[in-house]
Amino acid sequence: MPHCLKQLTNNLLWANWGLNLGHCVVVSNSFHKIIESNSTRHVVECANYITKILPYVFEVAIINTFKYYEVFSDMAVHVFPKMNLVCPDAWENHQEPSYKQNDVEFVSKTVNSL
Repeated sequence: MPHCLKQLTNNLLWANWGLNLGHCVVVSNSFHKIIESNSTRHVVECANYITKILPYVFEVAIINTFKYYEVFSDMAVHVFPKMNLVCPDAWENHQEPSYKQNDVEFVSKTVNSL
């Protein structure tokens, strides 16, 4: 999921939320960099599942050999080997993410007429 918005990564985690997440491998922007480069409030609003799973993720940075370094500079492979350490209660309350209509970074399925 190169250059994927954090909301889509968040949706992917939500859709697979549970012990079966341990069977997933996610190639996307670095979860750590998503958390580090956004305010706490914004992360809670747009990437809460990334925040919840971060302590249980093993992240390996992908070394960019593309001639334009900035293009894929924060790509990483994410695996979830510590699912057995997650408190069972953490899997119970997993509401579908919702995002603000005025979020210019994310286009939802409902688009207001121009």
